Amino acid sequence: MVIQVRNAAILSILAIGVLSGCLFSPEKKAPISTPPPEYPAPRNVNQALLNMIAAYEARDSVGTEAIYDVNYQGSSVDLADPRPTITLSQIDERHHVAVLKLDPNIVSVTLNFGPQSSWIPIPPNVGEEDWKVLQINSANIEIRDANTGTTFQSQNNKMVYTFIPHVSTSGDTTWAIRRWEEIRT
Repeated sequence: MVIQVRNAAILSILAIGVLSGCLFSPEKKAPISTPPPEYPAPRNVNQALLNMIAAYEARDSVGTEAIYDVNYQGSSVDLADPRPTITLSQIDERHHVAVLKLDPNIVSVTLNFGPQSSWIPIPPNVGEEDWKVLQINSANIEIRDANTGTTFQSQNNKMVYTFIPHVSTSGDTTWAIRRWEEIRT
């Protein structure tokens, strides 16, 4: 009878140990999660573009979606390659950033447009007079993949961002990216 009680006690201790993790294993800690950056209200087009850069580098797909207008149209053409122009929607941009975030092999994402003083305001198209356009002549995008040991790099591309104003009910104006055109040479 004493053996049965002792065996029951040992089994109870082992069961508690198994259910709560090993009695001798170190305390498990929750994985560290980096919160997304805070984005200042895009009250001008430069801030809207800075928010896009921050969301892309942080691989924040939710922040990315908020930066693009719902009717966003992006396009990329490589003048040295006969392939057709690549076109993108707001959801495509969000999905691209989400893939970068979910891939454990992507160790860094860098987007460098040079100093803001080098961003060139250009006139909008006819019929879009209340829109604003910025041309970036020296864009550098770098994505490092630890698994393959490679770095995807796209540099010296001309990029043109077109912004549309969004006016709130209180009269505040913020800016969203409506169009993006990349021309690779």
